[in-house]
Amino acid sequence: MALSAKDQAALMHLLSDEFTAKKTFDSINQQFHSTFPKSSHFGIGSAVVLLLQQPDLFPQPMFVPRLVSLFLLYEMYKGDTLANNPFSIVFVHLLTPSEENKLKSLEPISHSEKVFLTHLLNKQSQWDCYQLTPSQVIASKEMDSHPVRDISSLSINIAEKLSQLPPLSKSGMSTIISNPDSMTNCGYDQTTVNTIIRQLMIGSSSVENSSTNIAPMSTYFRPQFIREPPPLLVCEDELLWLNPEEPTFEILWDKTLCLESSAGVELRRKISKAFKSALLPTQQQQILDELQKDPKLVYHIGLTPAKLPDLVEHNPLIAIEVLLKLMQSNQIPEYFAELVNMRMSVHSLEVVNRLTTAVDLPQEFIHLYINNCIQTCETI
Repeated sequence: MALSAKDQAALMHLLSDEFTAKKTFDSINQQFHSTFPKSSHFGIGSAVVLLLQQPDLFPQPMFVPRLVSLFLLYEMYKGDTLANNPFSIVFVHLLTPSEENKLKSLEPISHSEKVFLTHLLNKQSQWDCYQLTPSQVIASKEMDSHPVRDISSLSINIAEKLSQLPPLSKSGMSTIISNPDSMTNCGYDQTTVNTIIRQLMIGSSSVENSSTNIAPMSTYFRPQFIREPPPLLVCEDELLWLNPEEPTFEILWDKTLCLESSAGVELRRKISKAFKSALLPTQQQQILDELQKDPKLVYHIGLTPAKLPDLVEHNPLIAIEVLLKLMQSNQIPEYFAELVNMRMSVHSLEVVNRLTTAVDLPQEFIHLYINNCIQTCETI
């Protein structure tokens, strides 16, 4: 997790000699919590650990900023138990004798600094360092006479928490490696040091605040977790294991959508003639064949209930076939009503007769049609 340029500058200001020269630890604590929210404490703490691991990057002289760094690592998680402080392992390594310390990347601290750190970790300590400045703590002669307190219980608690983590999460090495050669004779250039610190904590300035910008301080070399895939159990009646590829969908436009087919256009033209005059037998047969091939064409030939009497009078065979195709339509009662109300003729009688032999007509329609025929015969 890369620090922002604002947070990095604020952190280095807190550790600078200009700020800490006359500030008590209480003032430093208030300034820290007013500058950095709780959500950023882990990133700030990681940057502080980086400085502890690279002492040549500390503002010189380094005793005061190192003391402030240890104080901040403690204060970030003061409300939690020491074992839950993610940086408590740093305290353990710094307080462990150098011959037993396995974390060689941390520079050993002085006896006074160890005493100060143990007083911080011991909540029952009567010594109030918050009202002192870092310089006063370092210059205090009482610090040299105090023994370093035992932290074995803290070491045990941390070891128990670490044992609960998977081995892979505990394996890794920082990508930032200290120079093993002594640089004491090379001088100290504050401008160069500031540039290096900025690059380590922020990352590349060209991609700052980008999701692809990864600061070197948050990168590690870790072993790759490689696991051999388990062999499949071979059975005679086992289904084949399929690995389908990701399907790709392509939208295809139906260019014939909403366009009338040539058969539909021709059929409509012939039906329009059938409303006006009798068609030749061959023309009638062509219409009947088209309707037989595609019964749904009957809904697109332009036949309305009002036009049915004309079709019955001029082409009764076509009218019969069309009515049979329309039997499932919700408009069939309207077509029956036109048959009942139209003038009785030989053709209308033929149509009704053929319908009654082909399908079951509603009784109400049959009664009305017979009644209409009787009334017509009485007026002749």
